[in-house]
Amino acid sequence: MGIYIGDITALDTRYGIKVYKQSGGGNSKVTVIDGVLTQADLSVSGGNTYDSIMSKAGTLGGLASKAQALLETGTAIAGAGGKGMGSVPKYLTRLVWSGSNVPTFAMNIQFICKNGTAESESVVSRVNAIMEYLYPSKTRGGKLGLLVAPAGYNPITKTGLITLTIGKWFRAKDMVIESAEFTYSKELNLRGEPIIATGQVVFKPFDAITFDEYKAYFTGGSPK
Repeated sequence: MGIYIGDITALDTRYGIKVYKQSGGGNSKVTVIDGVLTQADLSVSGGNTYDSIMSKAGTLGGLASKAQALLETGTAIAGAGGKGMGSVPKYLTRLVWSGSNVPTFAMNIQFICKNGTAESESVVSRVNAIMEYLYPSKTRGGKLGLLVAPAGYNPITKTGLITLTIGKWFRAKDMVIESAEFTYSKELNLRGEPIIATGQVVFKPFDAITFDEYKAYFTGGSPK
């Protein structure tokens, strides 16, 4: 259960979170939500995919052909020895890099209702602004209408993406929201709405990034 804080602006700005809705072309345009990190902070994970040379035999061209020939030779030699066992040159078990996964960020966030009465200050509205990126919309056509990607996502026009900033130390652009989960407090404000919403948002870049691009996330600053 979170602790009620009357005015979110009184919090240390290093922990303030802002999510910006990007317009086409990757430009950040409208502030969607703001909140604070919980004690769990921000976590990041990444990974690589490696495969053995032998398992990549169909994709390595000339090297694969040479490896296959050596493999067949080794098997023939072992078979000639009468032991009925194949052999594999050790170097064919070496790993080759196949690719890197995009980093995944998991952010535990808390929305706190301010003292004002504006609809934009509602924690429900701010959670819904996140959920817009998780559910599709539907075009006209009644029951047979087509489902459109959440928030109008289009990787070509770069719409349906977000920019996330945390204080002055983290800024990540061109992100998609992969999942989110929130819990509302039982305490209500004068409008009869929860005063706190606590949850986790998982997001990642919409395409592959380099290490230099990853490091740039941690330069902070506000989207231009």
